[in-house]
Amino acid sequence: MLAVSQLIEKVAHRQVRNRVRMSLQPGTLNAIITQEVATVLTESLNAQLVIERDEALARAPYERSAGSRLRNGFKPTRLMGLWGEMWLRRPVLRSGSLSLPLLDALMVISDEHKGIESAVADLLGVAHQLCIVHLMRNVRARVAAPDRKEFLVDMHSTFWAASREKALLALGNLQGRWGTRYPKAVELVTRRFDDHVRFYEEPENLWILLRSSNLIERFNREMRRKLDSAGAMHSELEVGKFVWSVSQAQQTRWKYAWKPRGVPKIQEVAHA
Repeated sequence: MLAVSQLIEKVAHRQVRNRVRMSLQPGTLNAIITQEVATVLTESLNAQLVIERDEALARAPYERSAGSRLRNGFKPTRLMGLWGEMWLRRPVLRSGSLSLPLLDALMVISDEHKGIESAVADLLGVAHQLCIVHLMRNVRARVAAPDRKEFLVDMHSTFWAASREKALLALGNLQGRWGTRYPKAVELVTRRFDDHVRFYEEPENLWILLRSSNLIERFNREMRRKLDSAGAMHSELEVGKFVWSVSQAQQTRWKYAWKPRGVPKIQEVAHA
C-alpha cells in the first residue's frame, strides 16, 4: 500500500494534470513546441557561427597581430524554416568579408513546387535541391510493372553514384536503355537533372540527408503524432524532453543507409 504522503502526492499530481489539460489547448502546445525548436536551432547555429569565425580569423578575440582583420560584432540575418523564422547572429568584420561554411552551405530541400522554388529564389537566395524520392514516385507511375524494378535500379545507380561524373554516366545508360520504351519517364529524370544532384557539391557524409526531404517530413509527422497522444504538458521542460526524444529516435533512423522501397540489390538484377 502507498503511504499517506504518497497518496497525497498522487492526488495532487492528478489535480495539476487536470488543470493543465483545461488551460492548455493543442494549439498552445504546438506554439510552445514550435518556439522551443526554433530557439534550440537558433542557439546551435549561432554557436557554430562563432566557432567558424574564430577558426577563420585564426586568433583569440583580443589577440593583435600585423595585418589581422578586426571583428565588428554581429549582423542579424533572418532565416526562414519549417519552425518559423530564426534570427542568426552573423559575424562581420570592420573591413573585408568573412566566408563561413555554415552560411555558404545553406540549402533548401523540397519537391518540385513553383511556389516553393519562387520563394527560395526571391527570399533566400540559396541552393535548392529537389527531392529525389518524389521524383522516383512520379517516374514509377509511368513505367509498366514488369520493367519497374529494373528501371528503378538504373535510377538508383544514377542518383546514388559515388560522384557526379559517375551519375552522368549512369544517366546516359538509363537514357540509352529506356529512352525508346518510356520516353516520358526518362524525360522526367533528365529534365531537371542538375537540380536533383546539387547534393554532390556538399560533403559526402551529408549526401544521404540531402537527397530527399522525407527525413524532415518524417520528423514533423512524428512530432505531430506524439503531440496528439500527449494531450498536455506540465512545463516547458517537458516540451524540451519531448523534442529531444523525437530527435534522438529520428537520429537513430538517419544513421542507416536508405534506399527507396521496391529497389532490389543491383547484383540480383544483373544476374537475373
